[in-house]
Amino acid sequence: MKELELLSPAKDLQTAIAAIDHGADAIYIGAPVFSARASAGVSIEDIRKVCEYAHLFKAKVFVALNTILYESELKEVEQIITKLDKAGIDALIIQDKAITELDIPNIPLHASTQCDNRTISQIKQLKEEGFERVVVARELNIEEIQEIAKEGMEIEAFVHGALCVSISGLCYVSQYLTRRSANRGTCAQICRLPFDLTDADGNIIVKDRHLLSLKDMNRSEYLPEMAKAGVTSFKIEGRLKSIPYVKNVTATYSINLNNFIELNPNQYKRASVGEIEYSFSPDLTKSFNRGYTSYLLKDRTEDPIASPETPKSKGREVGHVSHIDIAKRTVRIDQIHNLNAGDGLLIIHKDGTIDGTQVNTISSPYSIEPDKIDIFRNGDQIYCNRDRIFEMTLEGKQTAIRKIPIKIKLALDENGFALTLTGPNGYDEAKTIIECMHEKAKKPQGERIKKELEKLGQTPLSSKETDISEVEEYFIPASLISEARRKASEMFCQKAIQNYKPKRIAREKRASQKLNSGIELTYQANIANPLAEKHYKQLGYTIAQKAYELTPQRHAALMTCRHCIKRELGYCTREKKTPMPYKEPLLLHHANGTLRLKFDCKNCQMIVMEGE
Repeated sequence: MKELELLSPAKDLQTAIAAIDHGADAIYIGAPVFSARASAGVSIEDIRKVCEYAHLFKAKVFVALNTILYESELKEVEQIITKLDKAGIDALIIQDKAITELDIPNIPLHASTQCDNRTISQIKQLKEEGFERVVVARELNIEEIQEIAKEGMEIEAFVHGALCVSISGLCYVSQYLTRRSANRGTCAQICRLPFDLTDADGNIIVKDRHLLSLKDMNRSEYLPEMAKAGVTSFKIEGRLKSIPYVKNVTATYSINLNNFIELNPNQYKRASVGEIEYSFSPDLTKSFNRGYTSYLLKDRTEDPIASPETPKSKGREVGHVSHIDIAKRTVRIDQIHNLNAGDGLLIIHKDGTIDGTQVNTISSPYSIEPDKIDIFRNGDQIYCNRDRIFEMTLEGKQTAIRKIPIKIKLALDENGFALTLTGPNGYDEAKTIIECMHEKAKKPQGERIKKELEKLGQTPLSSKETDISEVEEYFIPASLISEARRKASEMFCQKAIQNYKPKRIAREKRASQKLNSGIELTYQANIANPLAEKHYKQLGYTIAQKAYELTPQRHAALMTCRHCIKRELGYCTREKKTPMPYKEPLLLHHANGTLRLKFDCKNCQMIVMEGE
């Protein structure tokens, strides 16, 4: 039976616990330093606490240490990994192959999406280098994932969250324009800025639009197809996201995954243990999103991937403005709005420009009194990008309770009564003795004893079966039952944490030099230290260029994208649309600099180049 894993992000200890509570089978969290989200580093001590909590439910903890590394940092990385091993992590997510050459414990290695995992040959090499799992590129469709899965590696694939317009690991725009490297965890998010687009003659084609900004991924409907294609880990993006975001998105995907498994109980099961009760109704439209796309799983005409109006959150669509009453300061919407006072609004005007305000008062099911009235025009699209009540619900209290289902048995013992707690497969039972005389009761005690045993309260345990058949006729003081239940519960949880053994595997490098002989690696291999260089040379490669961060290349490809501005304009040559009337190259202009666009139509890619 195949285990399916929901993998959620965590920026800190509190978010990690929230993710586990709301249905994650695993979480990924940043190392103290050297993760691809530099501002989301977490201390070793907090990671240890995360491991204890996660392992109680047989959930895993993966640590992202996925930047490229400089020579001066390798010793520190080695020390950090040793500490992470002692903290009990389950795997490392890495980009820099120098890590495979360090003297580190046998923690399973996952190849980060920053490694540009798109082709069969890349996956074969990763397998031979000793990687256990590959995080496949977001750009792959179901068929491409299916082909890669045939290689026998664990497949982890993104299902939700922000999209990089460039293929991960191949973006150097931030480094080029700001000296902040995406491969070093300090991306300046140049792709979210507004640009002017001109042709080679200086004609303005588009002005002040977010031409490189994409919508957010939402593949919640595609979990069955992805699972059948070979995906075993479904990854939610967002190590900088808030606790309400992580709660809502994790809960949504956990419920969807359970629904799929219920239809296929003999083929799939969840990778961790725990039954969850939610006190809210998950809704993806109420969390930060720039509009949603399945990202290349559907035809792009039906499912556009770009978000040129704004890189800000759109949220859920409310409707269109049908009437404005300036005197009463009210806006009427063409459908029931379901808004509340304090909700945030995004307004998209007919010309594509945007404004924002919030709701002050609800006038009717169709009308609102906004904070700003003069920004509205008839026909404007209105979105709710901040649901105040929903966010307050998720931020302010416990919204999910996760419990391990157990069986409780109270039986006769020569020293009194034996209380035994038994969990699912993989858990050791916990047993404690109630030292008490076998005194027959004057009236039946079954209901009282059962009720007392099942008072598991704040523990992470929930009784699914309570067997008191041997003791119903005996009197046992409630205080003794309560104390035994407390001791047994603590013992069960302690054993679960202490007996959990993170997987450790001996790695053998088996990659053949012959396979790679004569292949030159450019700056796109992101080789930033001598140990990584040594690693690739041992595999037969020739190092032609070092990482762009060390030796910037003139006329370099700064981005490699599946998003295509020419296509967005309606001039896709593959789709035999209208020939483009503008002279190439097309140029993107921003205060930070100019970028040149190159179109590789044969491979359906847009390359963003230096502007000169």
